[in-house]
Amino acid sequence: MTFPYAKLTPPTLERIFPRTRLFRELDALESSPVTWISAPGGAGKTALVASYLAHRGIRPLWYQVDPADSDTASFFYFLGEGHAQLKDAGGLLLPSFTPEYQLGLPAFARHFFRELFATLPPPAVLVLDNIEAVREDSEIHEALRHGLEEVPRGGRVIVTGRCRPPPRYARLHLNGRLAQLGWDRLQVTDEESQGIIEVLTEECALPEDTVHRLQESARGWVAGLVLLLGQRKGGTAATTGFARQHFDDYFATEVFSHLPADTRTLLLRTAWLTTLRADTAAALSGFEDAGRVLDDLERQQMFVTTHAGNDLLYTYHPLLRSFLQAEAARSLSPRTLARLQRATADILAREGDPDEAVELYAHAGHWPELAKLIREQAPSLWRQGRARLLRRWLDRLPGRCLKPDPWLRYWYGNTALLAEPRDAGRHFEAALDGFEAAEDMAGLCLGLTGILDSIMYGNDSLAAAPRWLDVFDTLRPRLAGCPQPHIALRLEFTAFNLQFVACPERASPGEWQAWARHLETRLNTIPDDTLLCMSAVHLGMYYTWHPQPDRLALLADSLRKYADSEWVAPQARLLAYLVEITRHWLTARSGGTDAVIRTALQLMEDHGIFVTRLWLLSSALFCHLARRNLPASERLLTQFHRHVRPHNRTEQAHYHFLAGWLDGLRGEYGTALTHATVACEHMQSLHTPHFELLTRLLYCQTLVRLEHYEEAGREIATTRTLATHIHARHAAVFHLGLLEGWIAWRQDRTATALEHLRCALACGRELGLRVSPPTDPVLLAHLCALALAYGIETTYVRQLIQWNGLAMPEDARLLAAWPVAVRIYTLGRFAIRVHGRHLSRQPAHNKPIKLLQALIALGGREVADHRLEEALWPDAEGDAAHRTLITNLQRLRKLLGVHDVIRYHDGRLTLDPRHCWVDAWAFEQESHGTAVQTLALYRGPFLRDEGDDDWLLPLRQRLHALALRRCQHLLDDLAAESRWSAVVIHGQRALDLDPLHEPFYQALIRAHHQLGHRGEAMRAWRLCQQRLRHALGTEPSSRTRALAEETCSAGMP
Repeated sequence: MTFPYAKLTPPTLERIFPRTRLFRELDALESSPVTWISAPGGAGKTALVASYLAHRGIRPLWYQVDPADSDTASFFYFLGEGHAQLKDAGGLLLPSFTPEYQLGLPAFARHFFRELFATLPPPAVLVLDNIEAVREDSEIHEALRHGLEEVPRGGRVIVTGRCRPPPRYARLHLNGRLAQLGWDRLQVTDEESQGIIEVLTEECALPEDTVHRLQESARGWVAGLVLLLGQRKGGTAATTGFARQHFDDYFATEVFSHLPADTRTLLLRTAWLTTLRADTAAALSGFEDAGRVLDDLERQQMFVTTHAGNDLLYTYHPLLRSFLQAEAARSLSPRTLARLQRATADILAREGDPDEAVELYAHAGHWPELAKLIREQAPSLWRQGRARLLRRWLDRLPGRCLKPDPWLRYWYGNTALLAEPRDAGRHFEAALDGFEAAEDMAGLCLGLTGILDSIMYGNDSLAAAPRWLDVFDTLRPRLAGCPQPHIALRLEFTAFNLQFVACPERASPGEWQAWARHLETRLNTIPDDTLLCMSAVHLGMYYTWHPQPDRLALLADSLRKYADSEWVAPQARLLAYLVEITRHWLTARSGGTDAVIRTALQLMEDHGIFVTRLWLLSSALFCHLARRNLPASERLLTQFHRHVRPHNRTEQAHYHFLAGWLDGLRGEYGTALTHATVACEHMQSLHTPHFELLTRLLYCQTLVRLEHYEEAGREIATTRTLATHIHARHAAVFHLGLLEGWIAWRQDRTATALEHLRCALACGRELGLRVSPPTDPVLLAHLCALALAYGIETTYVRQLIQWNGLAMPEDARLLAAWPVAVRIYTLGRFAIRVHGRHLSRQPAHNKPIKLLQALIALGGREVADHRLEEALWPDAEGDAAHRTLITNLQRLRKLLGVHDVIRYHDGRLTLDPRHCWVDAWAFEQESHGTAVQTLALYRGPFLRDEGDDDWLLPLRQRLHALALRRCQHLLDDLAAESRWSAVVIHGQRALDLDPLHEPFYQALIRAHHQLGHRGEAMRAWRLCQQRLRHALGTEPSSRTRALAEETCSAGMP
């Protein structure tokens, strides 16, 4: 394009006097990244900067600011174009300010300037010329304020304008990042005046008094000096002072009126061109020699500058252009002026300056030409992210021109989609009618896509979805006839997503699968990577809410390269990360999850893309909540809540769902129920059945945890009806079946509970379910323990435990089938099994194993490091014991080879029960199994062969006493049930534990007596006598003697 190229090109320097005094001052300001040069128009700011950079051999990125830059997207677009034109800037294109960035302008500006200066060739200098062209209240100043903070050391931004920096730049000034060069320094000196005169007039030095008079009259103003020189060349002398505000009058009477008539005509008829070529000027003015005239004006420095390029380009100084437009409006008839403006607009539109053309067409009331121009420019403006500029153009059209044109209505809908989705929907509907009447298939696809998008972006209710999905079903057979297949495919992806979210019952599970596979095969035919990512996320949602973990994993793998690519639009990259994060929690993938979440959130912040912020935060929250990372969940939920809009019911419902899930994990079931209730109330009217189902599952689960079983049963039935209606088998059978199983178990309906478990777990295995939000981990752990105890889906249940990182409940500690990474045996013999394999003990392992044994003996949970140091290395001096502890802790972790099995935080060590099982702890807990199972764990004293260190004796003694008590209770219970043979068996085993515990002999004597085994009873009596006399030097108690006498009164010594 011609005009944007001139906008990005500094003026030529053939007839500019080098003001070395100011060059030195600019050098002195170089330590500040931003130099702001402010002075009145015509003070020579542009010439100063251009000549300064040329003399220093610096090739800048030159940007001439104009009123069109008040549109932020246009500013960033053309600045990116200028960056791309520098041949050493690298191949990476800077981002466009597309609609998804609207909520994050500061972050976008910071990222843009970082990338800009990272890829500019050194020394990196950006010039923003004529900053006064945008108003002080324009948001472009807000963008610049943040962007200029990112200018790195060695980079520089030079801003020129008639105004000083607005107050919003104060922070830059206070921090020393912005230095100013003002009008007081830019006023020309006598010496500089002499130099300027010599350059302009090609005369030898004028007498000093003449120069002084000219300088006095111009008052240091370069433009004034130029005008006075023109007057002097005309033969008159400057006799009065010259003030800038008199420019128009002075120029009209002393300069313009003395120009030849053809020159005046040329200037007036080209007054609305921002930049022009000689042939353009000739066409508008009818003066064939226009190029020569413009060259003469440029040589005389008559406010005309040239720009070198493929064609020589001319630009008028803003002061001159303003004067000429006012003069043309005054001197030309309205009809002539309108024809001139239309002709100028035609040229501007043709040559690549449509923004100026729009203004002229609108000013002259040429509505058909304006509508045609907007239709032509809209696609490129949309791609460049200049949606707000497009909206302003559309707003210039009267309603009678806008309403009957389907393409204008379509583009109007696009500009309103994010901010005003309902209004956008009305425009899309009108456009669809027009496209239908015109039989425009591409337009039909785009119009219907816009309607479906407006329903989704409305984000408050999907009640309108069925009507427009019916329209899609009618149109679907005709999609193959669309002349642009990617437009039809985009519509199909959008309809797939909306139908799944709003009306999943419209297709059977088989039909859904077939449609998804069809779209999968078409996905890679999309030529644009950004559009591919944005389409793929629709499939990702389907694979999430009709859980298909393996399909989602394949999709996430295919998108990963786009998530990491700088060539894909950041919005699309965020959606690729969204699929990846969802994949992590749905497939129970823990490795790298935190890094992916951090990367995605940082990408969002860096680029300022906040349109999908709540989606991203929600997915990250699902990950942390599924892994029960409560601190991270609390932090993200606070951030989520901060951005929820008060009147948006969907966002409110989603927040309450997440808050209820979190409270449930904390065990705060009362507040969890409150949140779940509010979420359900919101969801009932939103026509989003999948999300309604999710909130209902939380509500049912919370009722179960509160033991409101009757109410929970009713809600489960209602929720199952919804789940069945939308083909959500994972919820209807798996999730709700588990809840019903738990209720039945708690109500001692064992057979019913086990049947529910069988059905639910078989469904989970068939569907490949790994994590099913918002399942309560404590409840799930108990149900898994129950399933293992009864041999139900054992393999799948073990996987379910591992996928969900479930902590072993007390009633599972005797289950050998419960999967745990490390099993440690300390009762009788010491042994370690890691992932089912025996860990052989080498001499080099002694010290780290001793540390493990001490950790277990001292409780194994939150054990202070100084207690371990005192127990194991009491004689160590200084911090030697602590160093030894750390060394052996590292060796022990390496030996076990299981991540996080030993946690060390704030000076305390813990054996994580999720990864580690210890027989001593299992035995010491209150039994939920049979006494025989419990006693089977006790195979001898705690660390029997590991010595008698003080730190292990308390636990050894406590466990031994507990074993004796439990043995005695078992024998008493068996005797009460008259199971005398069992008393004999377990009595003998009890004596193996403690051959001096007299009550065990009493139980044996009594059992043999009841069985009629007189000889065995006598042998038990004699054995008791012998062992007590030999070991303790005592006789059996009177009770033992009485039992023996009762068994056999004769033969007693």
